[in-house]
Formats: sequence, structure tokens, C-alpha cells
Amino acid sequence: MIKLSVRALLVTGLLCAALATAVSCSSNSGNEGAGAAGSAAGGADATGSGGLDLSLAGSTDPIGSSGAAGAAACPLYSARCAGGCIPTSVDPDNCGGCGKACGAQEACSAGVCTTECLPGFSACSRACVDLEHDSAHCGGCDKACKDGQGCANGRCVAVVPVGPDPKQCLNGGPAISVGNGTRDCLGTLAQTTFRWSLCSCTDLNVSAKLSTDAYDSSVGPYKPGELGGGVGVDRDVTNWSEAVSVGGTLWVAGSAAYSSSGPPSAVKADLHLGGSWKASTPFSVDGAAYVVGTLSGVTVKGKTEKPASVPPACDCAASQLVPVAEIVKAHRSPNNDNAALGLREKSLENPGSALRLDLPCGNFYLTSIESSLALTVHVHGRTALYVEGDVSASSSLAFTLEPNAELDLFVAGTLKASSTFVFGSPNYPALSRAYIAGSAKIALSDDVRLAGELYAANSEQLVWSAKNAIYGAVFAGNFRASDVTDIHYDRAVLRAGDFCPPDPQECGSCQDCHNQACKNGVCAACGADSDCCAPLVCSDGSCVPEIVVK
Repeated sequence: MIKLSVRALLVTGLLCAALATAVSCSSNSGNEGAGAAGSAAGGADATGSGGLDLSLAGSTDPIGSSGAAGAAACPLYSARCAGGCIPTSVDPDNCGGCGKACGAQEACSAGVCTTECLPGFSACSRACVDLEHDSAHCGGCDKACKDGQGCANGRCVAVVPVGPDPKQCLNGGPAISVGNGTRDCLGTLAQTTFRWSLCSCTDLNVSAKLSTDAYDSSVGPYKPGELGGGVGVDRDVTNWSEAVSVGGTLWVAGSAAYSSSGPPSAVKADLHLGGSWKASTPFSVDGAAYVVGTLSGVTVKGKTEKPASVPPACDCAASQLVPVAEIVKAHRSPNNDNAALGLREKSLENPGSALRLDLPCGNFYLTSIESSLALTVHVHGRTALYVEGDVSASSSLAFTLEPNAELDLFVAGTLKASSTFVFGSPNYPALSRAYIAGSAKIALSDDVRLAGELYAANSEQLVWSAKNAIYGAVFAGNFRASDVTDIHYDRAVLRAGDFCPPDPQECGSCQDCHNQACKNGVCAACGADSDCCAPLVCSDGSCVPEIVVK
């Protein structure tokens, strides 16, 4: 097999912030010099001098006191055109680059002119829009909501009254950090947490067809079959009775004897197995196999090696888990930007009507999100939303965002969605991340549109029986596919930390180096796959997604 360099796949941003050396990089295509500027700007806010850096120590600075730290750089999915940042992922006159205009019958989707939009979107005015949650196209292309109203579930509804967007939110606003560590910048946290399309801290139960692949939403819309969508399991595979196609590495750290039956299964990259595997129907591995035990009925196209052990794939040790509940607690009043915006903590706690909440950049805190009526939360900048209780809805619930925004949702309770649930956009899934602290079972069914990264490492079980595919990644405590499950991993999340501070000189793990190698306590170029955070591999000194070519 051939491991391709990232330079053609992830532009240049992946390595830019990774090494503790002077590297001149761009935060996005057509945005020369922005990467270094963005890191410097983000660093100012991540060390406590910025108003939007509400760390666990409890900063009380008001919104925007740091100034427009993000103004020097354009965010991911944008480019500097004619002196300003343009969202080239969706702008029909600058689609995929400055001055690249789409035709009159085309729309701009994920930086490409197209006549077809991704699921959940419709073509309106040369753009792909969500008619259910777009206030300018609510329920139809020519149906704009009037002042004082916003779109939720395809209808114009009342909005939660908040103050105007602060000027510091230009270009999305500065990077947000929840502490002073390397991974506490929220972009870096996402980049280092979501390396797998699916990761399970305990078991994987496949009682329905499971398929993973990957794409990079920063360079184009989803196309089937690209590789890089690895699956990691820290304990056991408890059931494998349906067809499984892993578009990347399969990593099972458990030491038991596993078996598979039913339709044929395939692993498109490498297999790492702590136990043994017996396949009663065709099972192929396109890459190498590193197996502690034995293989029976498994066809391996690459080399086969017998390691002494297979370490855990996922960051599930107590010291590695994201402290979601503590992060939420640290942002109780006055350690948030609610007062600056006039946002009440109980604004979405059982409201008496359908509502829409629009948020600018900043840190915002709610006691809970609970409703039997339609709710939409839409963000316009780099925004962190902290919820003390549960996020629970028996009607339509949507978290949406602008293409130059980011949403990090931290929930100290659990997630309960018994009706339509929308999170993020398949045009830019790397910008939406949800972290759930609760241990209760999470069952996602009915009409769920997950286009982002979902973290529920403490959940006793995450059951996916939804109608729609996942665009992004899932990090679960225990994952069960009880209906057809398709996960389209977005490799762009591996650049989510571009706007964050650069790595420190010292490190303790590859996570401290933005997934790059930590050698002798210093971030450095990798020399072997083992230097990288799995499932990344070493190519030309940098740790990159494993792309296998026959």
C-alpha cells in the first residue's frame, strides 16, 4: 500500500500549528499568511488577556474586551477576497476561491458550483439553504421572516431578545479557550478528540449495516468512498452480524476471540486487533494486519505482523476524558457573556412558544434546553454554549450556524431528542461540536441530521437508529448500530485548531502537539507511525490520515 502525503489532501494547515518551529502557512486556500496571524491572535486570547477566554480559573472579562483578535485571519472555509473574508464555501460569486462565480442555474455548496444540494438543503438564489431554519428563506425560497421573528422548523416564530452582535465578532471573533492547557482552545480540543469516524470507549455492537468513509469539507462536498474514516474500539466487538465497511483503519484493543457473519465485510486500511478473529463469510483487509491472536477466514492484502499487544484506540482514560461537566460549571454567572447580550439563563427552559435564539461570538450559559415546541439556536461567530442540565426536546430542535462561525455545545446533563434533531451543516461539519457529560443512554432515532462531531464518552450506550447519515464523527462510551448506519468522517476537523495558539515547546503526548509527534518531550517531526496519534500515520515527517491506494 502507499501512504500519501497530506499536502494534497489537507492543504498546508495540518502541520502549520503542529510543530514548535517557525512555519509560514495559510489558514485557508487564498488566505496568504493568515495561519500565522490567526495563531498569534488566538494565543492572545487563550492566555487570559482576552474577554472571550473564560477559563476554568474563572475570568470575568466582558464580551469582546480583547478586541478583534480574529480580524487578521480568515476562518476555515473562507478566503480573503478584495480585502475582506468571504465564505467561499457558500458564496456563489466566490465559490471555492475569489472570483469563481457559479452559473445562473447553479448553487455554491462546500466550495463547488453544483445543480444539486446536500440532503436537507434546497437551491435558492444560487445558494444551498436550509428552508427549515434559514430566516431569509423560511419554508420557501422567497419567504423571509420579518423583523422580530426568525425561522424554526420552517415557520417564522418569535426570537429570544438579545443585544446586537459586538464588532469584535468580525470574521467569527477570536478563538475561545476553556483553560490554559494546549487542548483547551476549542478548535484544538476538537482536532485532537475526533480523529476517528467512530470511537467507542467500551464495545461496538453491529446489529445493522455499518459503513464509514471520509471527505474533506474544506475542499469540496461529500463524495462517496474516500478513505480516512477509521473505527476504534477500546474493548470488544459484541456483535458483527451485518455487512460492515470501514473506510479506514479498524482498531479493536480487546483480547477476546471475535467472529463475524452475515454479508461480506471489508476494512479499507489497516487492522489492529488485540485478540483473534474468525470470519464465517468473506472479510477482507486492504492494508496490513497487526494481530495479537489468530485470523481465520480473513483475507489480508498487506503484511501481517504479531505485536505483543494492541493499545487502546480512543482517549478514554480518566485523565484523557473531556471534563464536560466541569467546563459547564466554570461558566456559570458571572463567567460568561450573558449579561453583555442580555440573555437570560432560563430562556430555553420550557418556553411557552416556538422560539429562535441567535447568538454572536462568545461564551453563553443556559440552565437547560427543554421544550415540546420547535426551537432553533443559530450562531454567527465562534460561540460556546454551556448547558447545566439536559438538552431535551419532543419537537424540532436545531443547532445551526453561519459558514464563518463555530459552535461548541457543552451539556452537563444528557441529550434527549425524540423528534427532528438537526446539528450543524454537511457543508462544514468540522465547525459544530457537541460534548455530552451525562451517563444516561442516548437513543438517536426518527429524523436526526448530525453534521458535526458528537462526544458522549460517559454514556452507557449511544444507539443510532436514525434515518439519515452522519457527517462528522462520533465518540461514544458504547456504540450500537441498530439500523443502517453511514458515517462520513470529515477530515477537515483535523484542521480545527488552525486558529488556536501554537504548541508549547514541551509536550507529554501527541495530543499536546495537535496530533503530531511528541519526541523526548518536544513537539517534532514524526519518524514512524507509532509517533502519531492513532489512526494517523507518519508521512514525510507529519502525521496524516491514512489513505490507502491499491
